[in-house]
Amino acid sequence: MPMEQTRFRILFYPEHDAWVIVDVKTNTQLIYHLNQVEVDTIMYCAYLYKKVDKNITWEMLSDENREELLSWFENEVFPSEYFGKLILSDVLEEIENAKNLKNKKVKP
Repeated sequence: MPMEQTRFRILFYPEHDAWVIVDVKTNTQLIYHLNQVEVDTIMYCAYLYKKVDKNITWEMLSDENREELLSWFENEVFPSEYFGKLILSDVLEEIENAKNLKNKKVKP
């Protein structure tokens, strides 16, 4: 029997400057303090769901557009595997870039 995929909602609390990923089944909250990788990943998630243009960043959105997007996130349910892969690919890319920089510096 295949394992049931975890699904989640995305919430944002401006007063805490924090994103909250909520596991729908267990109602468990994972708090992500706002940082660029996470925000970019969340915006990429919105882009894949045709909610924003690929080149739009969180910073570019007006308060009204942010509210609209956050309302959509709050009511939409996403597979966690999908979100996890996006985060992981960003991290792996950063590690690869760091290795390349290190290798370049080593050469005389």
